[in-house]
Amino acid sequence: MEVSHEAMFLLTTSYQAYKRIENPGLYIKFDRDTVPCDELVTIVFLGFYIEASLTNIIERMGRLNELVNCFYPKKKPKIFNIGLRRKISWFYTKYVENEEPDRDKLNDPNKKLDEKLEARFPGFTQINEFRNDIAHGELSEAIRRTLTDYRDPNIVDDLRTKSKNIVDTLLEIANKSACSLITKNYSYEDVLNKYGSYTKNTI
Repeated sequence: MEVSHEAMFLLTTSYQAYKRIENPGLYIKFDRDTVPCDELVTIVFLGFYIEASLTNIIERMGRLNELVNCFYPKKKPKIFNIGLRRKISWFYTKYVENEEPDRDKLNDPNKKLDEKLEARFPGFTQINEFRNDIAHGELSEAIRRTLTDYRDPNIVDDLRTKSKNIVDTLLEIANKSACSLITKNYSYEDVLNKYGSYTKNTI
């Protein structure tokens, strides 16, 4: 179960790619080895999963406008224009440090804040850097990292565990700060029901 349809879909996609890493050639067969592609999909979708979960948590706390106003006090862009690091920095500053987030401090990456984020959310730095490579079109760097740093399925599996732990920690922090309880209440079946049922004849 996850906090939103989107989070469940993203985590499931990551899981399916990971299962292909564990069992190469069992689920899909090509002339070439597909493991590097599966590793890339597995890891990058973890970043998207964390971001979708965090956005949903902030929305359910009723703080989405507050987040947007922090970074864009004059114009009001869509929420996806704010990036994962800025969202989690805002959330951490407000609900862990109990301080009013300062836009200028959050916009400029600094080692102190990044170290705090990594300490509170182990694995975040690694997952976010990989997500940024893909989101910013730095595919060559993402591919290089996939081929050199993530060849061991155990490393990939460890990142999957850390991403789920990050979302659980975000929920724990939110529920200590919010009046209502936010839970993981969306299953994969809910995703299928919302976006259209899967049939074996679907290609």
